[in-house]
Amino acid sequence: MEIIRQSDFDEVIKYLEDLGSFNYKDTQKNLGAYSYYYFVRITEDEFWSLVFLQITEVLQIAPKDHDRRLRAVAERAVMLGNIRLSVNWDL
Repeated sequence: MEIIRQSDFDEVIKYLEDLGSFNYKDTQKNLGAYSYYYFVRITEDEFWSLVFLQITEVLQIAPKDHDRRLRAVAERAVMLGNIRLSVNWDL
């Protein structure tokens, strides 16, 4: 991982807004808990090795006590097909 530069909360929210729709209130609440923000560059292997969050809404694709790396979660999601896990999680 390479740190490109430090950022701030407002810039991160603006970046996410520019990407398209997202759950603003949840995202703002979760990101607001942090003091530091960074833009980083990661390799493809690092990306696929990121660990997916563990919440009740995504248990179908990230079950407890299973591999939660992004590659494994994405493979489970593909196998399930087009599903709606919850209000915030529409695959």
